[in-house]
Amino acid sequence: MAQMRSKKKPTKKSGPRRDKRGRFRQSPQTVGRPTKYSPAKHPAQVEQALGSGLTVSEAASLLGISRSTLMEWIEKHPAFSEAVTRGKAVADELVEKSLYTRAIGYGYTQTQTIESEKPDKDGEPILATKTVRQEIIVPGDVNAQQFWLKNRQPANWREKQEVKHEGSIGVKPDLSGLTTEQLVALAAESKSREGEESEER
Repeated sequence: MAQMRSKKKPTKKSGPRRDKRGRFRQSPQTVGRPTKYSPAKHPAQVEQALGSGLTVSEAASLLGISRSTLMEWIEKHPAFSEAVTRGKAVADELVEKSLYTRAIGYGYTQTQTIESEKPDKDGEPILATKTVRQEIIVPGDVNAQQFWLKNRQPANWREKQEVKHEGSIGVKPDLSGLTTEQLVALAAESKSREGEESEER
């Protein structure tokens, strides 16, 4: 008896599918340009980076993106923009406190360990250590004080420049439109005025 062969079901070929026109179909995940922005991690990362004193370019490099992409995220994602603002504010506050401390002066304790050799009871030298603490006072910096006051109280601490004018500033009148008679009368009046001033002197 002839053995009956079972028909095998055609297997589906893996790989990209084609449409009716023979063109490859794109999966929904590959349509358009995928965004790298993650609302769960990127706002916190950029806030921490800028708060530690990094620049915008350095923060972008830390996030693995370009500076232009970071600026684009600021425009598109409000949460990311707010995180950037908060991070910059933290860094600015640290600089402000540091400037204030430098302006008024500060003090700190310096610890120094001094080693010396001393003989023991048998006359053998032994190494002895001594810890010395010294209070160091750093006076306020005048440049920092001026910078602080000029920015905080510009009306009281701006640099005023006073220009003093000595003597009279002469302005020559336009005599081109006067007649001969008017010029003669004007010259006589000027001469008479000069005579009166000389008599007063």
